[in-house]
Amino acid sequence: MHYAKYGRISLAIMAISTALMSTIAAASSENAWRDFRADVEKKCRGAVDDSLNVETIAVDPFGSKHFGLARMTGHEHGAKNRSQLLCVYDKQSQQAEIGSPMDIETDIQTERPQ
Repeated sequence: MHYAKYGRISLAIMAISTALMSTIAAASSENAWRDFRADVEKKCRGAVDDSLNVETIAVDPFGSKHFGLARMTGHEHGAKNRSQLLCVYDKQSQQAEIGSPMDIETDIQTERPQ
């Protein structure tokens, strides 16, 4: 009969341990995503040459399966209009590449093929 008592105690300890471990795993996962976003921002800012003064950067919280993504806005030196740059961060190589500046005020639309 005393075995049932120890069984309930063991079950309670296992339940508490499981809950605690899942909390720790979730916290470390959030820390990893926070570090990922910080690295994307750092590498994307570093990929911009001196032609654009980056004023804001919006990092996709998780990116795609293979890439981190960010949108940077700012002014090109000597230009009145604000521009935006798109940045792609390769999750495997941890290197960032940027596209060419796009004028925010002029929304150029391409025609779809018919």
